[in-house]
Amino acid sequence: MSEGLKRREQARDRTLEALGELRALLGQRAELKALDVVGQRVWKRDVEARIEQAMASLPESAGPLNSQGLIVKALVALDQRAPEYLEYLASYLDTLLWLEEQS
Repeated sequence: MSEGLKRREQARDRTLEALGELRALLGQRAELKALDVVGQRVWKRDVEARIEQAMASLPESAGPLNSQGLIVKALVALDQRAPEYLEYLASYLDTLLWLEEQS
């Protein structure tokens, strides 16, 4: 994992922790709508950063059947044609990665 991605994940974690602390200070168990919006923006920025990192790490001399290149091209095309589905797919993949880490 690159240093930049680690820093982004740490920043995201700190932001989400701060949001949780703010919610606890306010004495509310349910998330405030504003906090939910901030959380979604943080998540979306993280997904975009991961896609950008994947595109940046793609070697220029990668052939037309390079698996990493094909995945990046598919994600870019999906983002252009159906950004909502890309968000759903990224959320699903994040959940799978989290489950794998827990086992």
